[in-house]
Amino acid sequence: MKALIILGSPRRGGNTETVLEVMAEVLQGSGCQVARVCLNETEMRGCQGCMYCKKVSDHCCQKDGMTEIYDLIQSSDLVIMGTPVYLYDVSGQFKLFVDRCFAFWERSYQGRIKPGKTAVLVVVLGQDNLQLGHGVADKYTDLFRNFGFSRVEPLVLPGVNARGTMQKSPDRLNAARDLITKLLSSGNEQAKLIEG
Repeated sequence: MKALIILGSPRRGGNTETVLEVMAEVLQGSGCQVARVCLNETEMRGCQGCMYCKKVSDHCCQKDGMTEIYDLIQSSDLVIMGTPVYLYDVSGQFKLFVDRCFAFWERSYQGRIKPGKTAVLVVVLGQDNLQLGHGVADKYTDLFRNFGFSRVEPLVLPGVNARGTMQKSPDRLNAARDLITKLLSSGNEQAKLIEG
């Protein structure tokens, strides 16, 4: 199994990356290959609204860091994306990535992501405000389903603000571990059904 982790926080070693790395440990412990992308360290321009990906090709006309990310998403079984909430929405880095995912829509707005893939959207916010967190998560969960992911699981982790808070939050880290364990288990059961 191949997994891709996409870090949407500009802070390396911050709360968002901490929880993503806990998930990566569970995946690697089960024998999964894990690739990582840090959006803040990826050279990427914004969507130009040119419609090239609808009229000419199924890829963006811009050849930059997003080109490799398209391929990594299509070759992964599981894509885990993490973003902090900044000003009631995802980080700017994550929004830029989402805008470039426009290429995952056909002209008829049918998703181009290969069938059978699962995504996890981790939303970390400083406020202890589940409603805000779920509002952000629901919007992007719906969008990634429309891009073609067969399953999208949100994980909202509120009340995590100061650097290092996540490391001192075993309940939140255990929720992340449990979600990945559940997904691995359901994936194994599905594989057995296909083989049987």
